[in-house]
Amino acid sequence: MKNIWIASLLLASVFPLGAWAAKPLFETFSFTNVTAFPKELFTKESTPVTFYAQFAEPVPTGKRLAVVEMDPESGKVIRYVGALIDDGVLGDRKKNDGVFSRKMQLTEKMATTKTFAVVEENEAGYPLTLSKDYPHQLQIKILRRPSFVELVTAAVSKLWNGQKHSSN
Repeated sequence: MKNIWIASLLLASVFPLGAWAAKPLFETFSFTNVTAFPKELFTKESTPVTFYAQFAEPVPTGKRLAVVEMDPESGKVIRYVGALIDDGVLGDRKKNDGVFSRKMQLTEKMATTKTFAVVEENEAGYPLTLSKDYPHQLQIKILRRPSFVELVTAAVSKLWNGQKHSSN
């Protein structure tokens, strides 16, 4: 029993509970804008996508943001996409302007709509689950590029239907 008491005292001195309780693991923050460009991609094509997040208030030094893909139904983070930066490189337009951005290559295999979120990174990493109504979400549509035959068929059909209507 004495050993357990000593061990708990040692743990309490190394990991004070008050420090954990005083600071939330992931702080809340507010943006005036969270977006990406382009908002539509084609399947099986590597496309540069730039993600942007602009802070509503002055940005504290050392703030780290990341883009994650998330499941919009459960809020579960599916994968880490990349860090957003405000240092004027890798797609960020201007250093220390409060707009965190980054250009990243995305290649998706299937036509769908992907949901991404901008989250704050800290010593613990990033959150693994977000609420369904997490405010800093954005969606990107992944489209199947029509084949040449489909494009020609659609054009001929449009011309053919246009001729029918104009001759009546």
